Amino acid sequence: MKVYLLHNDIRVRPPDPVELVVAVDERTLRVAIEWNALKPLVGDRVDEPTLREFVHRHRHEIELAVKSHLFAYGIPFSGLIVMSRDELDWIVHPGNDRTVTGGDASARA
Repeated sequence: MKVYLLHNDIRVRPPDPVELVVAVDERTLRVAIEWNALKPLVGDRVDEPTLREFVHRHRHEIELAVKSHLFAYGIPFSGLIVMSRDELDWIVHPGNDRTVTGGDASARA
């Protein structure tokens, strides 16, 4: 399964969830990330440029989290994936076995 984050389509409209678009094999899916999942990762003062930079810097890890979600739950008929804090927290918090630091995280899945 190939998962690619489409960088041009990041929607940031607080307090609505942040929406990303990913390509999964031959399909396009929307990924919604609630603000309570993002605040521990990027801080309380989240603005659009900061969030876009975070997504760009952690794109491989986000792709891996989406791939893991799809393996666990399947591809939703609605085309919308809602990511929880638990699915994203490991990206920047070292000290657990799921931490990924750089490189192509999707190759490790």
